[in-house]
Amino acid sequence: MLVVRPASIEDADKVYAFQLSHRLTALRPAAWRQFWLSCPFRTQFENIPLGWLLENGQQVVGVLGNVHMLYELDARHLKAAITSGWLVDPEHRNGSLQLLNAYFQQKGIDLWLSDTANATTSKILTVLKVERIPAPEYDAPLLWPIHTRAFASAGLRQRGVPAPGLLGLPVGAALKAVGWFKYRNERYPSQVHKVKFFDERFDSLWDRIRAASVRLRAVRTSSILQWRFQLELADGSAVILVHGDDELQGYAVLLRNFREHLRLTVSDVADLQAVNDNPIVLKDLLLASMHVARERGADALKFAGGQGTKRTVALSLRPYSYRTDDWQLFYRAAGSDLSAALRSRELWDISAFEMF
Repeated sequence: MLVVRPASIEDADKVYAFQLSHRLTALRPAAWRQFWLSCPFRTQFENIPLGWLLENGQQVVGVLGNVHMLYELDARHLKAAITSGWLVDPEHRNGSLQLLNAYFQQKGIDLWLSDTANATTSKILTVLKVERIPAPEYDAPLLWPIHTRAFASAGLRQRGVPAPGLLGLPVGAALKAVGWFKYRNERYPSQVHKVKFFDERFDSLWDRIRAASVRLRAVRTSSILQWRFQLELADGSAVILVHGDDELQGYAVLLRNFREHLRLTVSDVADLQAVNDNPIVLKDLLLASMHVARERGADALKFAGGQGTKRTVALSLRPYSYRTDDWQLFYRAAGSDLSAALRSRELWDISAFEMF
């Protein structure tokens, strides 16, 4: 008989073993515990589960993570739960909905977010009439080729073209000729600097960002940013770029990832913020990101999402784009007033910052 129960810190070893059995990249138990124990708003989510386990007797056959996050909307504080790592053994897929029901039935939450839905999850959430996050063009990520041959080979591999490595050389040469590299070779912006951690300047920056416009945003104080990116900063896969010196005007966080199925190293713009979405600051941060991606051996720079000015500025730098096969972003809000307000696409500012 399949039973769902809340996960706790003590389940770290079980979660790790289950994920490894599916050949997934998994946090080691010590890192998993540290992630939860160091959460800066842990006491505010004291009675909210870390996730749920689907068990068949004493055996774990499914997991669903429940990441805690604070949001703000027009001075209103919202407690959000973000799905993470929804995974069930194939022979027990009939229990998948038990995990999802536990997630949506949890108490004390204002906002439920699922922002990494795959093809199967997307279909399930659509059938259940969970609302799509109205983030236009989120299914069209923007990419800037850094190493054209690797980028071209990945594109050919994605389309199932035979001998992608061999064909990558002439296609890569063609990419250089179309002008996508015009901005890659611009001088590094003098106002942009690398920093090693999130200091108190980010607290002042966050106050100015949220005061400048009314949007639904995950809270980004220095302690929350440090917690969110602690693992990537520890293993060296993250880079923090800031615009300004004593008083910051914006920042970008880059995460280096290897896409196994494409054999492509990508530098993801995981977070991009500027006071009042200043287009000059945003452009400088993206240009600097291109330079850093190249320095760190990435084959491409990627930016997903970006509302309004952010996307306009990114598009001005002539990226390559493509459409994903399935919609990844879904939400449910507590109360009809909040649900109605969030149907406005202008209110959303969502990025890889919220993706776990």
